[in-house]
Amino acid sequence: MKKTILLIYLLFSVVWICSAFADWESTLTLTREESEPSVTIGVGAVAKTLPAPLVLPGENDLYLNRFHEENFDDSFSKDVKVTGESQYCWGLSINPAKVNNPTTLTSILSWNFSEIDEGSFQLREGFECEGDIILTDMSSVQTYSVTGSGTSYQFFSIVYTVGGDRHKINATAGSGGSIDPSGIVYVNEGSDQSFDITNHEGYEIEDVKVDGISQGAIDTYKFEDVSSDRTIHAEFKLIVKPTITVNAPNPVTAEKCTSYTDPGATATDEADGDITDSIVINSNVDINIVGNYQVTYNVTNSAGISADTKTRSVIVVDTTKPIIIINGGSQIIKQGEVYQEFGATAYDPNCNTDLTDQIIVDNDDVNPNIPGDYYVLYSVSDSAGNSSSATRTVRVLSEDEKFQIITTEPEAPKAIIGQTMSFELKYTTSDNNNATTGIGIRIHFNSEIINIDSSGIQDLFETGKAGTPLIKTEDVDDGNPETDKILTMFWSAGFNSNWPNVDLPATLCKLTFNVNAQRTRGEETTINIMGTTTATGYKFFAAPLNITLRDFCLDIDGNGSDDALTDGLLILRYLAGLNEGESLIGSAIGDGATRETWEEIASYINFGKSLLDVDGNNKPDALSDGLLILRYLAGLNQGASLTENAVDFDEGTRITWEEIADYIKFLKCQ
Repeated sequence: MKKTILLIYLLFSVVWICSAFADWESTLTLTREESEPSVTIGVGAVAKTLPAPLVLPGENDLYLNRFHEENFDDSFSKDVKVTGESQYCWGLSINPAKVNNPTTLTSILSWNFSEIDEGSFQLREGFECEGDIILTDMSSVQTYSVTGSGTSYQFFSIVYTVGGDRHKINATAGSGGSIDPSGIVYVNEGSDQSFDITNHEGYEIEDVKVDGISQGAIDTYKFEDVSSDRTIHAEFKLIVKPTITVNAPNPVTAEKCTSYTDPGATATDEADGDITDSIVINSNVDINIVGNYQVTYNVTNSAGISADTKTRSVIVVDTTKPIIIINGGSQIIKQGEVYQEFGATAYDPNCNTDLTDQIIVDNDDVNPNIPGDYYVLYSVSDSAGNSSSATRTVRVLSEDEKFQIITTEPEAPKAIIGQTMSFELKYTTSDNNNATTGIGIRIHFNSEIINIDSSGIQDLFETGKAGTPLIKTEDVDDGNPETDKILTMFWSAGFNSNWPNVDLPATLCKLTFNVNAQRTRGEETTINIMGTTTATGYKFFAAPLNITLRDFCLDIDGNGSDDALTDGLLILRYLAGLNEGESLIGSAIGDGATRETWEEIASYINFGKSLLDVDGNNKPDALSDGLLILRYLAGLNQGASLTENAVDFDEGTRITWEEIADYIKFLKCQ
């Protein structure tokens, strides 16, 4: 027998249920040096003789009863002589449970025979070396565990057989997985040996080669009747998952009570190509409640491999200001007349909440007895703390002063984002004189929000002239830093003093501004009308136009007018569930429409659906809200002809015909 170092490690760990006893472990080491092996057992550096005799040559009994010496750290050793026998046996008895009878005991034997190249070791059950075989070859397994209880002993035998043919199987694995057992595995002549191949997460088995020959992507292999040294090697490959790309933006910020449309994602796969249509989307977004939400995306390819889940954050906020519409616009009264407060209307445009009763009106400064300009402030806040204000100008005219006055019709033009805003310029005088020399005006506006060109100047009153919009300069300043362009207009009677020579008020022209499609709902802008020339003896007055941008009105087909048999009918059909195809748009699209397909119509109505809740019961409905809108647009705009059998008196917050009419008027584009 060659000079070989044999290392046997037997680890006995005692696991106590009773916490009063500390764990105990011992180490058995067999070292073959020259011709005399020796056995050492215990822990620590101090040698001590084992408390049991050794019987040679057949059995060497190592009685490993639990030691009770305080602070035990001793080591025990005894020579084991070579007798020339072909087989050696070491009997092991373990009974750390003998004292105080703990209820359970686990002994764990561990060893390493990987350096043995001849002979074989068996682990048998029982103290006798002829007991039942537990392990036929201890070189292929490193641990064995037995649990006992009470005062019973646990008996084992290690049997070493000299010589015999043994073969090596070299088991290796590439990155991405493992093979078990691995390394050099010793197998007795004629024995079998199995190996398990396991891939790590994110990998799959690519190939298993036995003696260099591919066996395919198998997860187990068994060598049978081993008669020579062999090799087994497992290779793994990274699983290529589908790739998901979340479309920008991420995160998304969405306004409360608006219509949230997810930007979606795209998915590609190395084998399947574009698999975007297979993406599964899960969303917990509640657009009606402020908070943080998530949308998740996943997809599985045809091979059943799923992508890594991608996530979009959706932040629902409420930052939109309420909209205030001043009833009646600016006012002009003569000195000594009574000032009449017409009030204002306010709504939260996101959630269709009527805030009119929460408006705070400050008109304390108006004094009809003293000529001058006064300002009435209207302010309101919504539940999120967003606030808006609007100002009414009140001009008190002196009995001794005369004014040329410009007003607009409507008094509060509506600006819908991406559409046009039109209004007429009206002219009058404080003394109702229709025979003057004329008037010149300059209109200041912010061209980043609203803009006009020569095509937007229509129906110009005779003798009138209009210039091209120009960049505002310091010498024509209106005191408002936000306005950047001016439009100059004037009307003249020539050498006569007979302008305009028609009943007052006279319509001077119609102006149509384009509202920038890139602006945001709730933005505000001002149009200032300044006088450049006036008739002799007259002063000039025009109140500023305060404009608040909106993104929805009742002009559903986008042709510039709100009509019963087009827009009203489209709304009624949609709310009744006829929301696609000809059932929605048949014979209901007006001339000059900019939204003509059923998809465009349905998308626009859905966008403003919450605003169509006319009676305020939080349920936009065909036979109530839809019918009310249709009637109003058809001219049935007051009394029972408007509201009969169409209002939810139980849950509605707008139930009188006046409330209904005011709200629909608010929804109209003009």
